Amino acid sequence: MSPRRRASPGPVVAEQGRRDDRDAQAYWEAVRWQSDHVERGRSLSQPPTDPLTVITPDRIVHTEHWLRRGGYAPRQTWQR
Repeated sequence: MSPRRRASPGPVVAEQGRRDDRDAQAYWEAVRWQSDHVERGRSLSQPPTDPLTVITPDRIVHTEHWLRRGGYAPRQTWQR
């Protein structure tokens, strides 16, 4: 997959790959394309051929207020 940088503040890296790229195979396994195909009336025997874009952020901030019930902070921050 070929890395491409976004023209904005912060170093976010986006990689784009096609279905037949070896580096993209692991990412395609995580994509739930089957349900999308069914909703659109497409055949499940033909997987998507669209390019796949993988975005690797430096930081993810997740806010989930239900975490407070479990004793966790409602805002979780993950960093690469």
